[in-house]
Amino acid sequence: MWQVYYFDVSDLASSWSIRYAMSQTPWDLGEAHTELVARLTSDPSLGLGTPGRVLVPGCGSGHDAEAFANHGWEVTALDFAPSARGLVEEKLGGHGTFVLGDLFEYRPDEPFDLVFDHTCFCAVDRDRRMAYGQAAARWVKPGGRLISVVFPMGKPVEHGGPPHAMSTDDLRVALGERFALVEDVEADCSGRRWQTQWAVFDRV
Repeated sequence: MWQVYYFDVSDLASSWSIRYAMSQTPWDLGEAHTELVARLTSDPSLGLGTPGRVLVPGCGSGHDAEAFANHGWEVTALDFAPSARGLVEEKLGGHGTFVLGDLFEYRPDEPFDLVFDHTCFCAVDRDRRMAYGQAAARWVKPGGRLISVVFPMGKPVEHGGPPHAMSTDDLRVALGERFALVEDVEADCSGRRWQTQWAVFDRV
């Protein structure tokens, strides 16, 4: 059954909601990331042995959340843009949980096996990246994993965002000693201007 949880969202959430309502989301590929689809097809567990509970923060239109649901994962999709709700609901068709709220305030009842970040960290203001790392430590259980589509790499910082320029090292610094980088490889970046990496961090 489709579940929707509400908690306080800021005025910033309204501006993001307008973006989705007006389709002003140039970072949206219109489908799940090709690297994610390829890896789920090869190994639905993404190296964890069996599909489990996954959090997709900043889920946006829900393409990646849908891909996880189609491969047997128990999906929680998180976004603070109210207009994203309908987009995600349509894709999941009732198979999953949508949480409406600020990712910095989100505290799950129990941590997840996996967090999949695609255009979430890069949407966070640069001065809040350490707070993202603290939130990620709450989300992922020890022995769990955080996977990030690192994008856009090489974008000049002065170009601003979102998406803000990021690198695997930026994410590593934000996550701190609670996570260990175990994979960092080039990923398919079809449809995008900037280089993309696939980075995997294990929660220690």
